[in-house]
Amino acid sequence: MLHARILEPEPFRAALREPGLQPGRLFRAHFDGGLFHAALASTTDAGPVDDVTACALGDAVLQAGNDAGTLEVEGEWVAHFVKVAGVVLGDERLATQLLRGGWLGRVSQGPFAFGSLPLRVVARQVTRSALKAARELVEFGWDSELVNLLESAAMRAEREPEHHLLLVGANVPLRESTVTASRLFDLGRVLREAREGGAFEVMFQPDRVVVARGPSGTTTLEHDTTRAQVEAVGRELGAGPGLSVRDVPGFGRLRVATSQAGVVVRFVDPPKEPGSELVEVVALTSGLVVIGGPPASGRSATLLGLTHAWEGQGRVVATLEEPRVFPVSSFSFEAAGEAEFVRAVRLSPAQVVAVDLVDDERAVELALDFAMEGRLAVCVTRGVSLQALVHRVALLDAKHHRRRVAEHLAAVVLTTGPIVLTPSTALRRHLRGNDSPPPPILFERAEA
Repeated sequence: MLHARILEPEPFRAALREPGLQPGRLFRAHFDGGLFHAALASTTDAGPVDDVTACALGDAVLQAGNDAGTLEVEGEWVAHFVKVAGVVLGDERLATQLLRGGWLGRVSQGPFAFGSLPLRVVARQVTRSALKAARELVEFGWDSELVNLLESAAMRAEREPEHHLLLVGANVPLRESTVTASRLFDLGRVLREAREGGAFEVMFQPDRVVVARGPSGTTTLEHDTTRAQVEAVGRELGAGPGLSVRDVPGFGRLRVATSQAGVVVRFVDPPKEPGSELVEVVALTSGLVVIGGPPASGRSATLLGLTHAWEGQGRVVATLEEPRVFPVSSFSFEAAGEAEFVRAVRLSPAQVVAVDLVDDERAVELALDFAMEGRLAVCVTRGVSLQALVHRVALLDAKHHRRRVAEHLAAVVLTTGPIVLTPSTALRRHLRGNDSPPPPILFERAEA
């Protein structure tokens, strides 16, 4: 797993020397917390570090850096990382530096490895053609997230050119399982511990510790699982291969992803009524509404809240989701697949069409098609800012010369605020005539 952080080098180096820096849960899970400051004392010199120092430094990075995302790498990922990042950056040497080098100058064979690049370098190297070539190379997964991460870092460079994109990569050897096959695995206790710790997701993998993900990063829980126990988790949750949604007493609704790699359980918060900041969105009758934000920021919940509001107005709403998270009223319907869904909507009186797919690009494409028919179309996608969301949607509409986005974009909702942007005439003009990310001045009214 690779944690991406945005750091300003000199202030971070100074922070490492501050006596008030405390070890976090990741560090305590591996080592005695009393070793923390002794380990950090040697972090300013370049070169290899031992396990304790590497873990302490990694913990400090995760505490001090601005979260830019997490890549859940799989299999023999190092060579593929360098290949994909090399295409985006146009230089495999820079890709290697991002993975195993940079201003920290630390290389570890223990719990963590480090790499970084200045955002100004990322912005200089990342081009539209390079992003297109990389996306043709990858499928949906961590490598696709890597391309999105580099694109976001390039856009962020406009305001923070001297900051660095830093990767903290966990490559700790598998711990020997302390759970015997005869010991019953208490799934309820694990989920409860994760939920109480503020996690939004729990990952179960064979012969590895259980990992919980939350807003502040990942936390290693004190539970080991065998392959049989991971399979038992899936059976206990009643989940088959792929994505599914289950109601579990005491935890509410859970979204469960099951594969050969393990089981990932995400807590689904119940939908909320749209707040006052979404009044303008609820009142819309046509156009494209983009709902975006980082994972677990409430994108699907925001969509559901808006859907219920539109249904309360008596509108017919059609939804396509992977998977369906909450039931909807009798005004709405869902189809078994995308092709059937499109045919059904075209023959229906649906005034609102909502699309929430794993494939962001396909979700945007479908929503734009429905918006062109005069309906109110809503899509869910990823993005860390209003600027990044608008730029991402515009890039996905490039083959139509971005005219569809310029003409039909009605609102952009960033769930981390929430912040709502109603496109201005200047933004529409920019979308029609410029390939670069929209300048920040076009978003100042929404951010205020």
